[in-house]
Amino acid sequence: MAPWWVINSTLGYDVTQAFHVNLIVNNVFDKQPPFPALAGAQGNFTLATTQYFPGIIGRTYMLEASMHF
Repeated sequence: MAPWWVINSTLGYDVTQAFHVNLIVNNVFDKQPPFPALAGAQGNFTLATTQYFPGIIGRTYMLEASMHF
């Protein structure tokens, strides 16, 4: 099976000293796994897509905010 690489990225910003936001993008280039990878696990071996499910569904976004008191 061919190698499958995905790029993830996080951009963070300190709004104030107590308030922080992050934008997280998984699978930035929307790279799809190679065809046989979606067939599932065989025997006692687990394929890469089973270990990294977000890569299968394509590019995803998450916004995170934190406040420190």
